[in-house]
Amino acid sequence: MSSGSLPDFSGRKTVMVNLWRFITRIFGSCVSAWTFLTAWVNILLRNYESPVWVVGEARSGTTWLMELLGSDGKRRVLFEPFHPKFNHTLKLTPLHNYVPTDHDEMDFRDFCANVFQGKLFNGRVDAYRNYRLFHSGLVIKDVYANLLLPYMSKNFDKVRKILILRNPIAVALSKQKRPMGHWINNPVDFLTDDALVKDHLEPFADMIRSLEDDYFQKQVMIWCVVHYVPLRVLGPNLLHVVLYEELFADPIKELLRINRFLGENVVPVDDRILNVVDVPSRMTERSRQFFSSQKNLSFRPGIENATLRSCARIVRAFGMEGFYGDRFDTPNSEDVLRFLREAHASAPDSQASFREEKRLS
Repeated sequence: MSSGSLPDFSGRKTVMVNLWRFITRIFGSCVSAWTFLTAWVNILLRNYESPVWVVGEARSGTTWLMELLGSDGKRRVLFEPFHPKFNHTLKLTPLHNYVPTDHDEMDFRDFCANVFQGKLFNGRVDAYRNYRLFHSGLVIKDVYANLLLPYMSKNFDKVRKILILRNPIAVALSKQKRPMGHWINNPVDFLTDDALVKDHLEPFADMIRSLEDDYFQKQVMIWCVVHYVPLRVLGPNLLHVVLYEELFADPIKELLRINRFLGENVVPVDDRILNVVDVPSRMTERSRQFFSSQKNLSFRPGIENATLRSCARIVRAFGMEGFYGDRFDTPNSEDVLRFLREAHASAPDSQASFREEKRLS
């Protein structure tokens, strides 16, 4: 080394980088081994026998609700095991896969059983690690799984199912802010699934095909389809529906309702939970933008009244206009419950009806 030149630390830096990578790999392997060990301990102790499954459309608050349900750190959490982009076991292709209730493919059924028994392990699914040895339950969260709910209701009735809804205009705006997001953009794609059309969408097929080339109308149509199917099949005793806006407005009330549905205090409802409510979920890039007012849409500039009226006509065609009102500014869980009862009462799935009667008896 000549006088005045800087010492060469490149070799030392390479050694340190490689050492750090080795340490992180060892640590990751230990964490994975511990996750695997603790999961099997709890499987053998039957601590996962009645899992809670949180399902909803993308950008609807599923991650936030999952984090609330797991806020006491006593439950193992599985993150999006049915996500089509990351599920390499089933090779799911559409973003919203529909599976008829009488589907008899054993590979699919076995995969579902492994999920709901807590026997699925990978880095993404176990992103929310629980380092406790003993767990008090299992919470699973999914997007793009709404259309799987009828099948799961018939074939996995021990799974307690929660569907979270968010204002369709707010969902559309949230997706619009993330144009690189992984979600469906054209409702016509639903019509390529013959079973879905035959079982649920035949009365709406012409309307879907003739829809205007408008971003908000397409997104509202997608919102209607992915909520209409589970709501018309599952009854209120098989599916608990949470409105995102009502959960934010009165978290204590809504979490108590969830606990009543689950039959246990999954969420410890006290003043401490309010601190958790105010923390944005991992899937939120910045502070959550909630309704500045429950009475108006002034915080949504650029949406014309004509567009809102067209979107309202779409929602009305599915019978769900009461969920948020014609101007999408009044969340109403009572109307969701009414729809759930009336639609389920006339649904063709007699097996689901039988199960509901059995629960009520």
